Amino acid sequence: MNTKKSFNRIKISFLGGAREIGRSCFFLNYKPFYIFLDTGAIKCFKKFRCLPSFPSKLNKNKKYLVFISHFHFDHTGSLPILINYTPCNFRIISKMLTKLLYFRNFRNFLLLFSNNLIIFEDLELSMEIFENTYIQENISNIKVFIYISDILYKF
Repeated sequence: MNTKKSFNRIKISFLGGAREIGRSCFFLNYKPFYIFLDTGAIKCFKKFRCLPSFPSKLNKNKKYLVFISHFHFDHTGSLPILINYTPCNFRIISKMLTKLLYFRNFRNFLLLFSNNLIIFEDLELSMEIFENTYIQENISNIKVFIYISDILYKF
């Protein structure tokens, strides 16, 4: 009996948030899916050390999903940079409340701490491609279940 099993493997890259507080960002490669889980930042004096270590070459012909768990800066702080300064096709998935609080908190952050890395227009552009999820939804063949304060991902 010749049975050959094919297994898809998930490659997980810790781009930030591992062994530190802040910069929460994980990248999952589960072909054909390319998924970012959160895109955080931390406050620091060296501008680019505040950001996760994004992959140096993102393929502009592929679609990337970005799931945002909640609005805190350590989970959303580099989102405007990722989507506005990389030539890729992103879908940002989150809850409506997360989207609204992200905008309000980030706007206040920019008013208080201008860092010349992110400008208000970057924030506005990121708001345009946010998609709201509901209790249960199928997004690019990924079943997404929303729980009270978290997003649960199932493949």
